[in-house]
Amino acid sequence: MIIRAESTDARHEPRLDLILPPYNRPHDSASPRVLPTPFAEQWGAKPEDLAEHAAELVPAIIRDILSGGGEDYVPFAGQSVGLIHEIRPARDIVSQTVAEAEQILRSFMPPGRTLGKGSPAAVSAVA
Repeated sequence: MIIRAESTDARHEPRLDLILPPYNRPHDSASPRVLPTPFAEQWGAKPEDLAEHAAELVPAIIRDILSGGGEDYVPFAGQSVGLIHEIRPARDIVSQTVAEAEQILRSFMPPGRTLGKGSPAAVSAVA
């Protein structure tokens, strides 16, 4: 679902406060962004019905969310969801980011200087 989503798929859903704990502080009117699901389509147009059935729906939704699911109900996602094209291990992402940072730092270093763990060149290149 996330990989196929576009930025424009994430939309504000102000009715979630009817079934979930408040998204935000009482003085802030922000509403979460979620991706469309059959659940959202079914209940989004009928807030009165959602409020009426909340007592039945909430336990199942909370149970699914706490067990690692919930995406069938309300998959929270901001507009940055459109930037996700694959699911990768965090280790790979961090390694790639460090490698790219090192390459950028090297491009600013004078000839003959190298990056090394804790070396003066590494420290001066960052400073």
